[in-house]
Amino acid sequence: ALREACTRRLPCGHWCGGVEGESGCLGCVVPGCGGGADADCVICQEPLQRSPAVQYSCGHRCHAKCARESLSRGCPGPELTFSHLGCPLCGAAGELPLQNPALAAAAERWVALWEAT
Repeated sequence: ALREACTRRLPCGHWCGGVEGESGCLGCVVPGCGGGADADCVICQEPLQRSPAVQYSCGHRCHAKCARESLSRGCPGPELTFSHLGCPLCGAAGELPLQNPALAAAAERWVALWEAT
């Protein structure tokens, strides 16, 4: 997981908490730092510092690994829904997998289904 971590240093002096190759930095994930909005992953509730993270369109953040696992699990029930594409904390619409290169492979089948409906 750390091999996918962004290697850019932020103005606060901490490393970017995001994924390598993204167009912009996620921002600081160090609790108490001025740039750190959420200190914990909205999926597993573990500190964001533990592995590279991504941000939902609503601004909440989660570990990239947790987001990929959520996409792999798919729909939360027998009915075809796309709720797993949105933020698990506030339910914001799922733009994350559509716009995040770190999740493109995991989101591919759900994006195809979404576009077909």
